[in-house]
Order: sequence, then C-alpha cells, then structure tokens
Amino acid sequence: RACAIVHAFHLDLLPEIVERLSLCGRLHHAIISHPPHLRSEDVLAHCQPLIDRGVQVNAQRLPNRGRDVLPFVSVVEQALNTGCEAFIKVHTKKSGYLPDQRGEAWRTGLLTGLLPSPDNIERIVAFVVNAPVAGFAAPRRWISTVDEDIRDRRVLRQLERRGDIRRWGRARRIFPAGTMFWCGRNWLEFVRDLGLRPDEFDPEPMRHVAGVAHAMERLIGSFV
Repeated sequence: RACAIVHAFHLDLLPEIVERLSLCGRLHHAIISHPPHLRSEDVLAHCQPLIDRGVQVNAQRLPNRGRDVLPFVSVVEQALNTGCEAFIKVHTKKSGYLPDQRGEAWRTGLLTGLLPSPDNIERIVAFVVNAPVAGFAAPRRWISTVDEDIRDRRVLRQLERRGDIRRWGRARRIFPAGTMFWCGRNWLEFVRDLGLRPDEFDPEPMRHVAGVAHAMERLIGSFV
C-alpha cells in the first residue's frame, strides 16, 4: 500500500498533483498539509477524485516554515501510522525565482517522472519496498550530488552526526533535487527519530540555500 505526503502551498497546483496520484492503484492514504491561510475544506474539494476512489485523505494546517520540509517532518509519524509500505512526497512547487518558466518545467518533470503510468508506478513501488538496502526513487534528470550542490555543508554534517551517519570516504552522495521522491518506511523512521523541532527551521522568506530545510533535502543522500 502507498501513502502520498503532499504539501499544498499553492492551491491552484493541487489538481495537477491529484491527477497524477490518481494513476497509482496502490494509493490508500493521502496526507495533505497546507498553510493556515487556506481552508481544509477547499483543499479536500480538490482531492475529491481521490476520495471517490476510496483513498483516505486527511488535510491539516501546518506553518509554511522551511517551505515543504517542516510540513513533511511534522506528518512523518502520521504517515508511518497508516501502515503503508511505500511513500511518495510531493508538493506544489513553483520555484518562481527561476527564469523562463523553468520552475514549471521542473515541477511537471518531477511529477510525470514519479507518477508516469500505472504500470511504471507499480515498478517504482516494488523497488522502494523490496530493495535490500534503503533507497529512494526520483527522475534521473533531477538527481544531484551533495558535494557539488550545497554551499553550506556545516548544517548537513550536524544532521549526519545527529542521525549517527558515518561518512564513507569519498563515496558520492546523491539526492532528489526538489524534494519530491518515492521512499520506503526506513527513511521516514530515520526522519522521525531525528526529533527535529519547528524552531530549527528558518522562517519564511527562507534563504535560497543553506539551513536545515536544504540540508534535510540532501540528507536522504547521506542516509542512502
């Protein structure tokens, strides 16, 4: 069974995510976080196609701090309690700071790569559930390397020590740029056990790079 973890900051983009999620025949739960200025009723209205299919959808207000990362951290325990084995984390990504509509291309590329077709979704779910070691799945085009991308490694090293991650020499650490990915229970359990607090995340407007939010985006590469 699969669970979707969605942060809906831009409500107008939620139908696009719901349409892609509808391709996943194993979707049983969807946890939709949204900022306080949106009404849960409006969020759930956009999720009606999933509800009509029998997906258990829960919408809840959470502060938009650390962009989509603190909302993700805040619902990890709830996601684990669904009993699902596969999880997809997505959000209404606009990336308005990018020129020439590159933010839109990034979002649509991530969503179509993560949720391409019912058969390919089956293959992705099978991978994250059955892999003998911890892993994640994301479109190849948006997989980056930690050492090339992050400008402030200090926070990442602190999180690695906090999670008792031992660095293996010069082994390359890759991560899903854009914080959209499929994963298994092991990554969510690790995030839960970190015990991150809301006050550890930068308030909005957040800096483009560095801080706990961006370090968490890359930490999955260290974990894997």
